[in-house]
Amino acid sequence: MNVQFSVRGRTFNVRTEDDGELLKRIAQELDSKINAQSVAAKKLDEPSLAIITALDMLHEMALEKRRLADEVDEIRTKLDVTLSTLESLLPTDKSSV
Repeated sequence: MNVQFSVRGRTFNVRTEDDGELLKRIAQELDSKINAQSVAAKKLDEPSLAIITALDMLHEMALEKRRLADEVDEIRTKLDVTLSTLESLLPTDKSSV
């Protein structure tokens, strides 16, 4: 599917496999963050604004990915403990079952 969106007044057409709604939302967020960055750093040119904003967004994404990985690890650890506890409660002699 072809998706059209605007960032900083420039229109882009991108081909995507899905309906494109996620891409449009990301483009809106990018546009908003670039605009905010341009207010904070008035002397930066457009390419620099785009790069700094992209790095900021990728950094946020990496932090969230790390947080989720840590959460998954914690859940796995708890699951391992729970399974070990359950196994310890099961009878060891299989003939008595």
